Amino acid sequence: MAEDTIQYFDLAALLRIEKLGIRKAAANNLALHTSEYFNYLSQFLANSIQIQESLTNISSQSVSDSDINCIKITKDLLNKIGCDQYGILADSIINAINNNNKNTAAEYAKKLFAEYDELQPLISSAQIDSKPETMHEVINADDMSFYNNLETQLLYKTIKLLEHEGASGKYKILAVDDAPVMLKTISATLDDNNYKVYGMQDPKLLKKFLFQIKPDLFLLDYKMPDLSGFDLVPIIRDFPDHKDTPIIFLTSMGDAKTVSNALALGAADYIVKPFQGKQLREKIAKHLKISVD
Repeated sequence: MAEDTIQYFDLAALLRIEKLGIRKAAANNLALHTSEYFNYLSQFLANSIQIQESLTNISSQSVSDSDINCIKITKDLLNKIGCDQYGILADSIINAINNNNKNTAAEYAKKLFAEYDELQPLISSAQIDSKPETMHEVINADDMSFYNNLETQLLYKTIKLLEHEGASGKYKILAVDDAPVMLKTISATLDDNNYKVYGMQDPKLLKKFLFQIKPDLFLLDYKMPDLSGFDLVPIIRDFPDHKDTPIIFLTSMGDAKTVSNALALGAADYIVKPFQGKQLREKIAKHLKISVD
């Protein structure tokens, strides 16, 4: 089997793959770390060609010792990533071969190949380019603390934190502004039972953040040192879940050109700084289609 090179994955995307038993893997091994689970998935993907070749050989009743060894390793990986049902198929292949029943082994190999052919691209699609970065500049940092120790974070705890985010029942607002005072003002203004506010000073962290948290609305500062709010819109819209998510620009320039550019780029609205708390709440409520207290 090929040497494994660890890849990183969008955990939220992995949780949405019904064929992948990530919750089962965490429950079966409470000592399993997130990085270990990523390593198992990386091995599974790295050996995909060899796995498919071995299953094809067994299906055609042309079995070698390397094919048998490959299926044994595949069985172990399937169980480790929580796909016990497919591990049973691999075990059935091995037992049939040991009993010299090539026809039965071939039938099981065809079934496992079909399942593998569906599972492999789903896992592959959840890969991300690099290790998620520490989001030390995000207000509510405690909620993102599992990024700080991803290498040693237990998988079941990571899943619990992610699922808690999705089940909180609050509208998630991501505010991106390089001014800490502005982020604290926004957080204080929206500090009620309806909203959970994430504040981000460094816009370069946006893409990493969106791999794990799905905001219901964005508040973007128009002008920042590295990336402007305008620069962030294409990044947001590149995520399928955010093709239509409302974006409100925060700007100190209320001239017609700035407003026109913001709306043309796909913003739902804009607010000129400084603004009143009531104005911010009303704008957000309007685009989330909820009532204002």
